[in-house]
Amino acid sequence: MQNIISKQKIAAGADVTYRAGSEIVLMFEKDLVSQEEVGFHVEEGATFRAYIEELDCNPTTSSSPFYKEEKEDEDFLLSQLKIPNEINLIPNPNNGAFQLETNFSLSEISNLKISNLLGVTVYEAQNLTSNTIQLQNVSAGLFFVVMILKDGSVLTQKMMIQK
Repeated sequence: MQNIISKQKIAAGADVTYRAGSEIVLMFEKDLVSQEEVGFHVEEGATFRAYIEELDCNPTTSSSPFYKEEKEDEDFLLSQLKIPNEINLIPNPNNGAFQLETNFSLSEISNLKISNLLGVTVYEAQNLTSNTIQLQNVSAGLFFVVMILKDGSVLTQKMMIQK
């Protein structure tokens, strides 16, 4: 791989190394609602290293010993790197109708709950079959979309409803 572009979060306890031939880009963005920076992040307790080095990404034959070594290293690194689950709400802000955009299957979601600032649940669903959500009789304001995944992970996203 000649270049790496990453918006990932490196979780506590992870040991991650990026190696690129010419460029490593660690991306940050501002959350439209909270104005907090989101994107590449290394949590306390994680180990992260990044190297720019000459890489031979196009070995001439697959029978060369270098090719085999590189392939084994690549498989090991890929097996050690867990991409964090992410959700996006499109659009956000919205009028109560939006789509869930995830980097995982809807079948991984055990429970979806939407609550207002007071903690009152305005929507709840299990076994989602569609990524389109239409909230009924909900006033404008700030809400929290909480997903509980089957592996026990909890993802939370802020959502603004404007009428």
